[in-house]
Amino acid sequence: MATRPSFTSGDIFTAANANILASSIVALNTQSGTAYTAALTDVGKLINFTSNSAIVFTIPANATVAFAVGDQINILQAGSATVTITPAATVTVRSSGSKLKTNDQFSLATCIKIDTNEWVAVGNLKA
Repeated sequence: MATRPSFTSGDIFTAANANILASSIVALNTQSGTAYTAALTDVGKLINFTSNSAIVFTIPANATVAFAVGDQINILQAGSATVTITPAATVTVRSSGSKLKTNDQFSLATCIKIDTNEWVAVGNLKA
């Protein structure tokens, strides 16, 4: 993900700055396989799952991938198969009603890290 620039009073906003901001808003990471583990490069991106076979999306332990508290990863079920958000052994993913599967095609969800090995999943999810 591109680093978002910070601006102070008197700075001039350039076309280069606009390009940085545009590319950092939502970049896509398209995944066509049936298993994918989140990586630091996914922070702030939309993971576009296109498979028509069941998909397992794993949130790794902090010891494996040290996401920062507050990091967000967005997922989209673009194919016909459900994406299941699966925590690694030491990870907890919380959601309303323990819903960790995308509801149907074109469902969106966001996973947000809220503590060392704790995440919350929100969006169009089912149990």
